[in-house]
Amino acid sequence: MEVSDRDRQIILSILNYIDGISRTHINFKNEKEVFLENTDYQFSIAFAILQIGELVSSLESPIKNKLKIKGLRNRIVHGYGSIDKAFLWDISHNSIKELRNELETLGNI
Repeated sequence: MEVSDRDRQIILSILNYIDGISRTHINFKNEKEVFLENTDYQFSIAFAILQIGELVSSLESPIKNKLKIKGLRNRIVHGYGSIDKAFLWDISHNSIKELRNELETLGNI
């Protein structure tokens, strides 16, 4: 499937935020205990995931779990209850890798 130039730019922006998540984990030594206690670390990861959710909403190309990604963005922005820190940790380590792989394939990157 060929993606539009607009979608390709959005995909590149999302990949940039995913790279930022990886850099943040490296900067904080990728320690879950530190993440669970350090609000700066949590906010940095949450902001990147929020931005990814916003960008995913703009994609015209279909991607797996688009609604879940947008839903997580809404939970972060609107504070529907509290975001489970362990859940955020898991997403930033596992789900984000799956999203990267899907977007790289979709965008032919």
